[in-house]
Amino acid sequence: MRKIYTQKEREQIRVGLEQKLAFEKAVEETKTRVFWHICEGCGKRELLTSKEAFETGWDYPGADGLYKDGKHFGFRMLAPRTCGECSIMTSIFWKMMSGEDFTDADQEVLERIKNEPMCLFDE
Repeated sequence: MRKIYTQKEREQIRVGLEQKLAFEKAVEETKTRVFWHICEGCGKRELLTSKEAFETGWDYPGADGLYKDGKHFGFRMLAPRTCGECSIMTSIFWKMMSGEDFTDADQEVLERIKNEPMCLFDE
């Protein structure tokens, strides 16, 4: 039997599909577009392509980075986001794996990760 959706349910489905399409489009754009790379350790911010970031030692999501074979190149995935000078031991990923508590600043980073990659285009 076919489900009949309410107007509210149809609107929620429409919005969800639009968000998914916007996310997938943004992920594709990271293949060629510069976006902000923000180090969890020292706070360094650089506007780079994924390839430039990888070549200069960044551990960051992107088409040319360590997560290039992962779903969506690692965006929205909890993994280290560090420059070439900082250790993953400064990352939220490390804190989570070692059972440390999150600070307010860590919560902000988690919010940014949940909104990647769109938020990295205009930070």
